[in-house]
Amino acid sequence: MSALPVAKDEYSMLLKHIKQEIAEGLSRAKEAYNREKVITYWKIGKAISKHLLENKTRADYGRQLYARLSQDLGIGERLLYQMTQFYNAYPNLKPSQNLNWSHYRVLTSVKDERQRNILEHKAANENWSKRTLENFIKEDKEKNTKPLKSKSRKHRRLSVFKGRLYTYSIFKDDYAENILIDCGFSIYHETEVSKFNAKIVKTVKTGTGYKLIKSNAAYKHLYTYKAFVK
Repeated sequence: MSALPVAKDEYSMLLKHIKQEIAEGLSRAKEAYNREKVITYWKIGKAISKHLLENKTRADYGRQLYARLSQDLGIGERLLYQMTQFYNAYPNLKPSQNLNWSHYRVLTSVKDERQRNILEHKAANENWSKRTLENFIKEDKEKNTKPLKSKSRKHRRLSVFKGRLYTYSIFKDDYAENILIDCGFSIYHETEVSKFNAKIVKTVKTGTGYKLIKSNAAYKHLYTYKAFVK
């Protein structure tokens, strides 16, 4: 390839600018996708909820409806039921820009509306991941159910646990063509693979890039990354 008739610094600046535009465009596309997914699931839940209300006198109709919709739409019954729960929990939805469907699915499990609203705002303002939200709800439940003890006890020091690098869980989203890699921090990467016979994978370097292979890791090994303190 012949050299370009421009200064090296100028070309480097152009290349950097284009890469930044691509990254920002992909980020905007992801945000739009997550926002539309939340709205779409809410609308589906609303349609199902209203239909069930109109047919509430028919015995066992709800179970039959979910089974029939699942068969005709190719969407799992559990997901359809979660959409209905989502609408019932948020009948006047104002979706947060920082929360996606996985956040709202977890929030829907919180029955107390006041507590749910507090958690929603906290998760949105502090940019919590789905896992952080789940852990907060779990710890809050345990704190409220444990009996109070009069004697104080010595706290055990936490030991460092190192997971496995380059190890991820994968899943198939109903609205994504290929498999999604859960990178943590509410970040999902769509692969070029449509099917994979494993729940947890790792990436290995090949001659031209990287590929996914099955991993024997457990879920506790996930979300471990290298970091450098500068």
